[in-house]
Amino acid sequence: MMTKHIHSKDLSQRSKSTWRSYFGLALLTLVTALIQGSFLPVFLQEATPILIFTLPLALLALEKTNKACFSAFIGGLLFDLLTPGFWGVSSVIMLACLLVTYYVNKFFGNLILYLLTLTIFSFIWWSFRLEGPEVFSLPFLLLNLLSFAFFYLLGKRRYN
Repeated sequence: MMTKHIHSKDLSQRSKSTWRSYFGLALLTLVTALIQGSFLPVFLQEATPILIFTLPLALLALEKTNKACFSAFIGGLLFDLLTPGFWGVSSVIMLACLLVTYYVNKFFGNLILYLLTLTIFSFIWWSFRLEGPEVFSLPFLLLNLLSFAFFYLLGKRRYN
């Protein structure tokens, strides 16, 4: 009888911890969407990194699949609220790309795959959201790779 009580108390603590973790991730996603949608375009113009995708991709690389999908969905919706265009398109594109990356990673599983995914997604994002593929820029790609590395190292420190 005593073990059930301890077990239910442990589950309660775990659910509070999970709730806090997702709330913190939602706040981080909100901050990245605000920075990407309002602050960075003023200073970087075309080279603005896709922070709302590099964060979920880094979480996926750290094997936090549920958190990666949550962050991609929320980040896409928030970004679509801050920018002109159709609401929800960014979420669908990011979730589809994360799912493809997840299933391909099951077979090949290494960090290079995530960098390749980021490169391909950066090209797709640039094509649909900005000028078109003929003006794809190297600074844009490099800033995406740097932001991925930043979120990956931050997550590694947090979750390991």
